[in-house]
Amino acid sequence: MAGPWIGPGIGTPWSPSCRESSADIQNPASWLAALVIDPQPNERILDLCAAPGGKTSHLAAMSNNQAHITANDNSYGRLQRLKANCKRLGAEIDEFTLFDASSISKKLEGREFDKILIDAPCSGEGMMRYDIDKDFASWSVAHIKRLQGLQKQMIKQAWKLLSPGGYLVYSTCTIAPEENEAVIDYALRSLDDARLAPTQLQLENSVPPVREWNGRSFNADLSACLRLKPSKDMHAFFVAKLQKLQQMIHTKFDNTPIRGVVMGNL
Repeated sequence: MAGPWIGPGIGTPWSPSCRESSADIQNPASWLAALVIDPQPNERILDLCAAPGGKTSHLAAMSNNQAHITANDNSYGRLQRLKANCKRLGAEIDEFTLFDASSISKKLEGREFDKILIDAPCSGEGMMRYDIDKDFASWSVAHIKRLQGLQKQMIKQAWKLLSPGGYLVYSTCTIAPEENEAVIDYALRSLDDARLAPTQLQLENSVPPVREWNGRSFNADLSACLRLKPSKDMHAFFVAKLQKLQQMIHTKFDNTPIRGVVMGNL
């Protein structure tokens, strides 16, 4: 059984837990997506890009293994590593799936999830070491554009599986606005039942989200996103929390339908 989540800073590479392989070492930025999604017992949660399993096992630990987690990846090799890591860490996962995230709504048709995590494939700029040439070997503007297209498709697919009132958390470890604010701006423009919810995290290395990039202005609501600059202890990171509005409300005066949501803890 997964050990209880007791907060940041619980282990070092020299601690007994890490030596005995019962704990997982992560950069503090990697904790943030799970903290924002805030898994609760009995919730149905889909981790769309789950391998190698750090965030998946964190979700299980935070819910004391009582959330119903579906962990997906599109690579057989990575999925096996995900399974092994979850077993090693005592994370009880309801289901492992091997699906392409860009078409997963067809594979899971008829299913609904209360919360979905998309820790998206990205250019990884937040982890690049600027004095190491190999870190830039695969970097290019064209590569970022290709990733952006995939990220947008993932959100559209995941949205079809999200329950009304549910939350989708999108995260990356890049600083590229094309993969962060531009993707969330696209989601808000494309999904008429989506709104941004606050992440409820305040960190010293947070900076305001980008409001304009390459001549395009973004939705003002993006101020609710969390953007982190790299620091001594933490990689650069980006997190956004989208909520799916859950009912249609008709206005009193002109019967115009508008989206509404039953408000709860955000």
